[in-house]
Amino acid sequence: LDANEVLVRGQNVGDDVGYLVLTPFKTNEGVLLVARGFISQTQQAADTPVAPPAPTGTVTITARLRPAATRADRLGSLPSNQVLSINVADQQTRLRLPVWDGYGELLGGQAGSAGLTVIPGPDLSNPAGGAAVPQHAAYVVQWYLFGGLALALPFVLAAAERRRDLSEQTEGTSRGDATPTGPSGPRGPDRPNGPSGPKGPAEPLAARPSALQAAKSKRAARNDRLAGNR
Repeated sequence: LDANEVLVRGQNVGDDVGYLVLTPFKTNEGVLLVARGFISQTQQAADTPVAPPAPTGTVTITARLRPAATRADRLGSLPSNQVLSINVADQQTRLRLPVWDGYGELLGGQAGSAGLTVIPGPDLSNPAGGAAVPQHAAYVVQWYLFGGLALALPFVLAAAERRRDLSEQTEGTSRGDATPTGPSGPRGPDRPNGPSGPKGPAEPLAARPSALQAAKSKRAARNDRLAGNR
């Protein structure tokens, strides 16, 4: 349906800025919006370039399907025959025909691609975009490590618990050896000394008989016997 063909502005192929040539393609089941190719912007954006014509008659094409946009295409508020987006609802309202939900990018060598730059396919080597491929491989290794850590963590915690219990038991045994306890408890300076206990403080000298005085008394008694006093 080349009478309803529009140009989608603000598109890029490599470093080139231009338009996608969007032509409605009528099938037995409905209309498929087909981006036939890319055309460069050689003049001002207000000047709509002329795209090579679409083929006439019945043709068979092979296209790469893409999701359509949701924002309005703003046909009529932009320069002649230009749209801002590929919006299925807006196209269906104008065509008054059922339109497939999405659009197709015409592959190279297909009918209708002559005179236009082929739209390159997506770069499937880096689907996430932005980061280099080796970085994605690093993420894979990282998540495997996280998974292994999650599996090993319960065993690590159990081993740490056992070590803590063993340490507490060892410390308790060491304290028992240093301070023996029994029926009578630990001995102290204020407890009576037993046969095997440590000796208490020395008895005061005034409370014990003097050895010197005893010797003097013994000598005096012997002198008295020699003198005949006894």
